[in-house]
Amino acid sequence: MSIYIYGKKACEEALNKKEQILEVFLTKRVLKLYETKLVHLNYQVVDDKALDHLSENHVHQGIVIKLKEYNFYPLDKMLKDLKDEETSIVLILDGILDPYNLGAIFRSAAAFDVKSIILRADRQAPITSVVYKVSAGAMEHLKICQVKNINQTIDILKEAGFWIYASSDHGAKSMYEIDYPKKVALIVGNEGKGIAHLTMQKADFSVKIPLNGPLPCLNVASATSVLLSYISHFLSH
Repeated sequence: MSIYIYGKKACEEALNKKEQILEVFLTKRVLKLYETKLVHLNYQVVDDKALDHLSENHVHQGIVIKLKEYNFYPLDKMLKDLKDEETSIVLILDGILDPYNLGAIFRSAAAFDVKSIILRADRQAPITSVVYKVSAGAMEHLKICQVKNINQTIDILKEAGFWIYASSDHGAKSMYEIDYPKKVALIVGNEGKGIAHLTMQKADFSVKIPLNGPLPCLNVASATSVLLSYISHFLSH
């Protein structure tokens, strides 16, 4: 099923790669901004009303792109890529249901150069236009793999030399207390239920973010950003 993405950042990143683009719809006022990137692409100049319809009345900034159905990255290829990297962070998403959280997590991952993301095939928000919009172009920089069994995939990562860390408000250690190895897989869980019990048991360590304010926790997108920021900084120094 094709996906319509909209907004300047998401569309510019898609235009830089082009492989997934089926057709571009844009207004005359922004045509000159994208003319050089439209070579060899199907495109239509339309009015704002048409873009409002295609974007389901979201803020489109004068451009909407029709993409092929999202093509998930193969797990075996991801593992082969990771084998050649001296330091790696893999992000495992265990049932993120809100597309805004999913898009925000993708944006944070790309910002901290975490390219490899694994998510489950069921009980997981699908890749939609909202996810693309919130990710602000990050989707074009990520290798997103969808698996039927998260727990089996964790076992495969362990065999590949990864240590598994599970994010939890009740984690056994603060994120600052851990000497992270060169191969890290970080699990973050569902907005309400957190990480599934069996998946939590697969982790080598549970990790928490120490908070000093009056609120007991962060939402999953914010927590993931904080953890990726610190772990990526740790591994680069």
